[in-house]
Amino acid sequence: MAEHSILRMENIMKQFPGVKALNEVSLEVKKGEIHALMGENGAGKSTLIKLLTGVLRKNGGVVYFDGEEVDFKTPMEAQKGGISTIYQELSLVPNLTVTENMLLGREPKTRWGRIDWKKAHKEADDILQSLGINIDVRKPVSEYSTAVQQMVSIARSVSMEAKLVIMDEPTSSLDEQEVEVLYRVMNQLRSEGIAIVFVSHRLDEIYQMCDRITVLRDGNYVGTWNTEELNQQQLIAKMIGKSEVEVMALSNARKAVDKSSKEVVIQLEGVKRGKKVQDVHFTLHQGEVLGLAGLLGSGRSEVAKIIAGIDVKEEGTLYLNGEKVNLSSTKEAIQKGVAILTENRKTEGIIPNMSVRENITLACLPNISKLSFISRKKQEEIVNQYIQKLGIKTPSKKGNGIAAYKSSFTLGHFTAGVV
Repeated sequence: MAEHSILRMENIMKQFPGVKALNEVSLEVKKGEIHALMGENGAGKSTLIKLLTGVLRKNGGVVYFDGEEVDFKTPMEAQKGGISTIYQELSLVPNLTVTENMLLGREPKTRWGRIDWKKAHKEADDILQSLGINIDVRKPVSEYSTAVQQMVSIARSVSMEAKLVIMDEPTSSLDEQEVEVLYRVMNQLRSEGIAIVFVSHRLDEIYQMCDRITVLRDGNYVGTWNTEELNQQQLIAKMIGKSEVEVMALSNARKAVDKSSKEVVIQLEGVKRGKKVQDVHFTLHQGEVLGLAGLLGSGRSEVAKIIAGIDVKEEGTLYLNGEKVNLSSTKEAIQKGVAILTENRKTEGIIPNMSVRENITLACLPNISKLSFISRKKQEEIVNQYIQKLGIKTPSKKGNGIAAYKSSFTLGHFTAGVV
């Protein structure tokens, strides 16, 4: 292994029942570099990280870390070996304090073997202060916002004296100032020779912070480049398997189409609900893609749930296709042609103990049933159509439950099929 490399993963293979998730994938990370791991949902990024950190077991290939061949069997082994992971889904214990979360399993002890809380609180506070975070470490983390919890998770990883830090979508819940703090922390780690594997779908972040980029596509290794060697169109082309000309054509086509003269499909006027949704106005035209931007907790999901009939608005007016409506259920919304892909797809978008086939057709059962009997032929046609269209990777559409195959297919793609 090259002396300047902290990590080298060679020809990594991972097979789930009926699905090849990774096919001879390689990744090399140098000491003191920020390395972007890029790819669409389902490309294999999370699987590769889980294999490295002992969450999953590989079927083939070899891993070298800090000059030695390793095969971590548990996340704890990987952590002790010098690898710290910050997941997009926070791995904190809500009812424990900030100090307890940061030093869990590593608490300083008195000579009598008890936890030295005074020293522990000071250590946690010093770490956070060094990162520009000023909070009361004695309070439970549940009392703080998601953004603050994310920073606590980052601070915990920094405190472990890791040689490699893996950051999976770390900025997803941070505002602009908090992102700047994260960038400062990343640059600090890089200057100390600590390597970072950085996963993000925000291309501006990749080009601002990362030294090199590795691209995966459909479980295959596409290549590794210095960041300056690829522009954003070229990177997108590598990720989706199209030429740069095709990517530019798609982008230009989208910019060229003006939908403002099209029929209005959805219109909100002064919609309010609780504290998060206050006087919301917008109009969506036929064939238009409208973005609802904002941080976690800003009210984006709450607005979507009102339109989908999950929540009932308290004030304001909602129009669907020119008709004033007061949706009181998802059933009513579906009947009017409204579907939702939930933010938390694992807990709200699927029913884990039901099969892929059952989940895909769950919302349209009235359309494929007669006298309460489901037409298996129509169900099969719909399922096959969406498996092909959305690239759902599943060993069996008739399985005993999605939970058994959750690592075998792309949940994001599958959730699109549910509705």
